[in-house]
Amino acid sequence: MATAGLVLSIIGMILSIIMFIVCVCVAGAATQIASDPEFQSQLSSALEEVSSSLN
Repeated sequence: MATAGLVLSIIGMILSIIMFIVCVCVAGAATQIASDPEFQSQLSSALEEVSSSLN
């Protein structure tokens, strides 16, 4: 008969594996978006706009 600790550790392991997979997917997508030249130009113009509004 399974104890509560064993069941909860299995559930925790499954949830941590799912979170790891999601994290890897999001990091891969962010890397792909960040390497896009159009995104980089929009980001630099937005940063310049914020920088000028702070001065």
